[in-house]
Amino acid sequence: MRKFLLLLLMGGLSAGCYIDDRSSSSSVNGAGATREPDAADLSPEEMEEQASAEQQEWDAIRWHTGSGPSAKGARRVMTLDGEITTDGRFVRFSWDRYPWGGNNALGHFFVWDGTRWVGGKFEWITPPGQGMKTLSNIRGGYNGLRPPSRGTPVAFAWTSADGRERSNLVKDTWR
Repeated sequence: MRKFLLLLLMGGLSAGCYIDDRSSSSSVNGAGATREPDAADLSPEEMEEQASAEQQEWDAIRWHTGSGPSAKGARRVMTLDGEITTDGRFVRFSWDRYPWGGNNALGHFFVWDGTRWVGGKFEWITPPGQGMKTLSNIRGGYNGLRPPSRGTPVAFAWTSADGRERSNLVKDTWR
């Protein structure tokens, strides 16, 4: 019996052992890169803290006047993802759901001023959402928006037309 246990132990060591440590706050993917914890990794308290910090960041936005409703206090109802294309002419979007039915939404553009996000509406978003939008309105000065210097942090968001509901901020750098 001792020989069997010793062989079993040695076989496990030579083959390599897998230890499932789900208590860590980040994990490693197959390529060896770490990732940030997602919602499934967070406790209810951590999720609430994260949502509160996100809402505070949203409510601190300085909205350009005349660019639609400020959307301060808007409730997050969707998850948006996106990036500026490498040529800097478009922004590509993807989303989990379009919560405003057959109604248009507003696409917003923000620039980081070192303290908070500044900006407002740059485009209409038509149902059921749009996967790509041109950045020509920003370059043209629409609603007082201006393109920042290359490498400046920028963000995009969608809101309902009345400014009461919103997506998250999608952050990128200006190209």
